[in-house]
Formats: sequence, structure tokens, C-alpha cells
Amino acid sequence: DYSVKFTPPAGMLVSPQDQGGDDALDSDGDNTGATAVFTLGQTATDRTWDFGLIPATASVGDRVWSDA
Repeated sequence: DYSVKFTPPAGMLVSPQDQGGDDALDSDGDNTGATAVFTLGQTATDRTWDFGLIPATASVGDRVWSDA
């Protein structure tokens, strides 16, 4: 049995798991960066596991515009 563990680069977080209706496009890792446990045969390959990344922080500027 196997699991994939992903460590995001500095300043990034793993995006929420299984968001949206298309499993080919969503992130398969949980909030710790690990996938569910899966089984592979001796010569099998499974390239369907993937991770999404989002910025860890956001900032708000100090300017306000009024279009009135």
C-alpha cells in the first residue's frame, strides 16, 4: 500500500481536497499534504494523484478609489 506526501514550497499551501465536480482537476491531498492510501500492482503506474497550491498569505493595499 502507498500514499503520496507533498510538501508545498515556502509561501504556498495545499488547496482544499476534492473541490469541484471533476476529479481530474481537483486536489487529491488533504490539508496535511497526504493522499489516501492506495494499492499498486508490482509493475503498475497511477498518475492520477495531484495537488493544487494556493498562496499562504494575502495582503490588502492601503488605497481606496471612489468612482462616484
